[in-house]
Amino acid sequence: MSKQVEDLVRNCQVSIEDRQNKAEPLISSDLPERPWQIICTDLFELKSKKYFVVVDYFSRYPEIALLNNTTSSDVITHMKSCFARHGIPEIVISDNGPQFKSADFIKFSSSYGFKHQTSSPRYPQANGEIERSVKTVKSLLKKTQDPFIALMAYHATPLENGYSPAELLFGRKIQTTLPLISDNLVPTWPYIVTVRDREEKIKKRQKNNFDTRRGVKVLQHLEPQDKVWIPDRKESGTIKKKLDMPRSYIVETPTGTVRRNR
Repeated sequence: MSKQVEDLVRNCQVSIEDRQNKAEPLISSDLPERPWQIICTDLFELKSKKYFVVVDYFSRYPEIALLNNTTSSDVITHMKSCFARHGIPEIVISDNGPQFKSADFIKFSSSYGFKHQTSSPRYPQANGEIERSVKTVKSLLKKTQDPFIALMAYHATPLENGYSPAELLFGRKIQTTLPLISDNLVPTWPYIVTVRDREEKIKKRQKNNFDTRRGVKVLQHLEPQDKVWIPDRKESGTIKKKLDMPRSYIVETPTGTVRRNR
């Protein structure tokens, strides 16, 4: 009889309409193989302003943009700006908003060669990464007068895994308003030594080519009170002081003070 009662309740239409499913076990998303391989994106509103946010799944590095309009064209423009900085991802995940279902966005994904995936309609938890990021970004924007300082601080703050979003995306820490040992800003690339060697050879070759082509000559250093001629102004002047920049001087002239290179 108990089994019959249970079946009766389970199949009762009124009970079905009032019943809510329990949450299913969490499906954790796998960490991508590399930064900016999979990104997620969304729009949100705060203080009557519309924002567009893009988050990298690997590093959890968010980028935001203030939107004048929420059309597909505006969204595509800001996504192209992100791609110009970080490259084209393999997969872009979004909700089912009209900006992402338009013919323009379909054409955009096809021409740029990325795969577009959408989360389940009316179930934002299906794209939990972007939901968490939107909450974080909103919190940052609410608490500061300078959103860029707040974002920079978040980019530089270590995550639970011990590394900051900037480190995971760029391979290095970033300088913020807080003091930081300069050695920590050096990238951890395995080929950094090779890059330095090649750059040194390139710069040496460029210097030799320039010096040979121009027939260069080392000019005498100037000191305060030295008299000079300023060709572009066609007037004489007196050296007032030497600046820290190479070959740069402040010169006093009858018509005013100017800065010139030796």
